[in-house]
Amino acid sequence: MNIHFRSSPAGKESYLKRSNDYDNVFKTMKLKTKRLFIPVINNIFDRNYSFDESITVLSSESAYVDESPDGKITEPHQLESDYRIRIGQATYLLECQSYDDNTIQIRITEYAFLSSIDEAEYGPGWAHIKMPHIAIIYIKCREGLPDTTDIRLDFPGDITVVYSAKNIFLQDLSKEYIADNRLYPYIPFYITRYEKELSRRILPEAAIRDLEFFKDRILNDFNGHMIDQREVIILLGFVNKIITHITDGNELEERLVNIMGGVVIETLYDKAINEGKAIGLEQGIERGYNLRDRDKIREMLSNGKKPREIVEFCNYPAELVSEVQESLKNA
Repeated sequence: MNIHFRSSPAGKESYLKRSNDYDNVFKTMKLKTKRLFIPVINNIFDRNYSFDESITVLSSESAYVDESPDGKITEPHQLESDYRIRIGQATYLLECQSYDDNTIQIRITEYAFLSSIDEAEYGPGWAHIKMPHIAIIYIKCREGLPDTTDIRLDFPGDITVVYSAKNIFLQDLSKEYIADNRLYPYIPFYITRYEKELSRRILPEAAIRDLEFFKDRILNDFNGHMIDQREVIILLGFVNKIITHITDGNELEERLVNIMGGVVIETLYDKAINEGKAIGLEQGIERGYNLRDRDKIREMLSNGKKPREIVEFCNYPAELVSEVQESLKNA
């Protein structure tokens, strides 16, 4: 985490992002499937990076320290953007929004400047500040928003610079466009266009067709070796996470979740377990897994956690989880 100092007038409030399930899914995807964001970068910024381009996920956390009017330093105040990566010499900052809250233009400006300071080059009497490429991805909001968010910066000497963020509206993108351009991180959020109906226990036939369409396209890309089984499991799992959030336990949840998961996820997970047996123990030794780790896994399994969830979200090797699960069965 990078800490920066900033003085602010007494009583001035900072623009903080409100966390929700949609943002959390977006943030978790960046950690587990970072290469799936390469087609998104290409699509938004008109780049041509290869799917296996080397990318660096940069810290999304920054902090500034406020000073009160009497000069006393207060606790560092945390800021967290959604996604900041570097490909080659370029840095990209993506911000995910569920709704337009009228503060995003301020927050993304702050994130961008903090990002540029993190990567600044400087020496005696000079500094080179490179601002990142920025974009805002709106999951559900359109409502007359323009195609760009323009930030006007006025400098002394009558110098004005307009710093623009591209606005991406997922509601405007068809399922064919998303699949054809392999915009995988957008797929889990496609079902949100039916949120109103699903939350009211109304199941549009189009929602079923869309889920089946994406499952087929994901599996086609898997069979064509575009994405691997781990990425398939994560994508399908996140679609189901959004479904669970929307339906909130109503009678539609199980039906929709089974469309994307069920046998498909279990089969791929079992395959991952089998392929991991050859290296799982070695990974466990290398990463220093001990009895405490095994106890944690055993406790999670006993509390009803599924093995694939422990592998995906707790970063334990599949072989280690399988070994602990087998020991529980034998016991």
